[in-house]
This record gives sequence, C-alpha cells and structure tokens, in this order.
Amino acid sequence: CATTILQEEVKDDYRGRAFAFYDMTGNIANAAGAAVFAAFMPDSGRSPAIIGAIAACFAVAAVAYWLSA
Repeated sequence: CATTILQEEVKDDYRGRAFAFYDMTGNIANAAGAAVFAAFMPDSGRSPAIIGAIAACFAVAAVAYWLSA
C-alpha cells in the first residue's frame, strides 16, 4: 500500500529520492531489530521466552487492528 501511495502522490522529480528514503528506513529498522535481539539471545540461539514474547506482541497487534477496524 505504501509503495502505491508513493507512486501516485510523489512528483516524478522526487520519486527516486522518496523510494530511496523509504527503503533506507525499512533497512534501518531491520538492522536495528536484529541488533537488539542479538543482544538478548542466548549463545545457543534458542529462546522459547523470546519467541513467546514476539508471539504475544503479534497477538496484541492483531487484536488492536481488529478493534480499530
């Protein structure tokens, strides 16, 4: 959806820069997330508690999305 909005709303002169910024912010979020979780993961790379916390966050987000719709 966001890519479609960018294509429709951004003028041709600025579209490339807008896509570059959009892509960069997505990559920064992915790298930051990996760095944060690498700091909390045990050396074995296996953590049921972290998987449970992520699942709970997804469940809360799903309920919030459902209630907003």
